[in-house]
Amino acid sequence: MATDIAGDLATDPSVLAGLPLGEVTPPEDVAEVIAFLASGRSRHSTGSTIDITGADYVR
Repeated sequence: MATDIAGDLATDPSVLAGLPLGEVTPPEDVAEVIAFLASGRSRHSTGSTIDITGADYVR
């Protein structure tokens, strides 16, 4: 995920070239999932695993 801890890795062309979507997951994408889960819209979601991996890992 593109955070301060990731540093320059989030913009390193050699790193990005190895990612399926060609970009590092932005924190906003994770925040959107959290907002969904915290809302009433997720009332029928039970026992689910949500992978926010940018297609780097697919079940």
